[in-house]
Amino acid sequence: MPQFDIATFSEQIFWLFVIFGILYFLMSKIALPKVGEVLERRHKTIEDNLGKARALKDETDAAIAKYEAALAEARDAHRQIFAKQRRKQLQSKLRKPKRWSRNCRKRPLMPKRQLPVRKTTQ
Repeated sequence: MPQFDIATFSEQIFWLFVIFGILYFLMSKIALPKVGEVLERRHKTIEDNLGKARALKDETDAAIAKYEAALAEARDAHRQIFAKQRRKQLQSKLRKPKRWSRNCRKRPLMPKRQLPVRKTTQ
């Protein structure tokens, strides 16, 4: 195998260092800066999106709080209206006597016709 030949060993080490140096230079000056720019843009985009998400969350929390306040206000108004109507109903029932109570006062509490009493035989 030619790579294990001791006569060409020094040449192989020389070309290893030359190729490694060229690849290192190309990677450090061309490829890695582009990768770094992509990573910075990605990081910036993520931070911007997180900021927008926080702003939208705050906006929705404010809208939810406003909705819940309006809902509580509507419930209170409903309870007040219901209580007022209930009070009116109770007062009208207390003021107006029922028809049957007037009729009961005029008539005696006896049946119209009395049933005959049976005599029992022993």
